[in-house]
Amino acid sequence: MSARKPDHQRIRRAEPEHPWVDLPKSGRAGRPPAVPKWATLTVVAKQWWAWAWKLPEATQWHDAEVATVVRRAELESSWQETGDAKFLAEMRHLENALGMTAKARRDLRWRIVDGATVVEENGTIVNRRARGGLRIVDDQAS
Repeated sequence: MSARKPDHQRIRRAEPEHPWVDLPKSGRAGRPPAVPKWATLTVVAKQWWAWAWKLPEATQWHDAEVATVVRRAELESSWQETGDAKFLAEMRHLENALGMTAKARRDLRWRIVDGATVVEENGTIVNRRARGGLRIVDDQAS
């Protein structure tokens, strides 16, 4: 039985099942959708609602996620009113479900794109035209 290759010599041969989805850095264009009639949001929750729908991740939210966004907005209001840390765990859970954290975006294979460049999670800028070899472009040289 042969020994395992060192990490720098190992090659992943399987292609990812899902391609990356490029999200516009400018976020979702236009006005946020109206708060559903069944939701009763406070002023703080409505402010969070308007802010969240401008995020790049919001371009991928569809009708199924509206209830999750409403719940996250309600939690923002509850947390700001009480300051109780018990809301934070559920807030983090919903942010992961909505792709609002770096790990969630990586798991969903979403990346934020600014024009001809892709900004990776670690801050590295990758030239989209050189995607075949993933050539890294120094952001200081631009």
